Parts: sequence; structure tokens; C-alpha cells
Amino acid sequence: MTALSGIAKLRVALWQMERDLGLEQLSRTERDVLYAFHAAVTAGVGPVSTEDALRAGRVDEMRHASVSAALSRLLELGYLEQPCGDHPAYRVTDLPPAAPAP
Repeated sequence: MTALSGIAKLRVALWQMERDLGLEQLSRTERDVLYAFHAAVTAGVGPVSTEDALRAGRVDEMRHASVSAALSRLLELGYLEQPCGDHPAYRVTDLPPAAPAP
């Protein structure tokens, strides 16, 4: 097995896991931002700023408008929450149950 075929098998497994969790409804940017927040939460505790999350997830080169749109949708779908008074910090929630398709 070549390195590239190994990566291809991992991608297929990841796609299946995302489908099983209902994440296929999210855009690539939304998933990347969600994963970035999970990476930041794993590294620390409590609400996480957008900048810290994007650095932790290695997606800090994303355009600000793309990140803002992804954050809005993740908040709307319940993947993230914004504790009162902690603007612009966010908290990762458990996966929402069978979130509606867009």
C-alpha cells in the first residue's frame, strides 16, 4: 500500500464517520471550523475565542467572512453555543440530535 492509498482509505473512513454523525450537512468550511473548536477545547477548558480555535485547528488562513458565516450556521444548528457575556467566545456542545438538512 502506498502512502497515498493509505490516505485515501483514511478519507473514506472519515467521510463515513461524518455521515454517521450527520455532519455531511455541513460545508467543508463549517466542518473545518467545528473541528478547530474541538481541537481548541481539547487543549484547554471553558469557552474558546475564534482566534484560539482557528490556530488550534490550523485553519487560521481562512477568510474572515467564511469563518463568520460558518460560526453563524454552527450556532444556528446547535454545534456551538455562545455563553452570555462571553462574546466572542464559544463553547462546543454535544452533537445535536439529527439536525435538519439545509
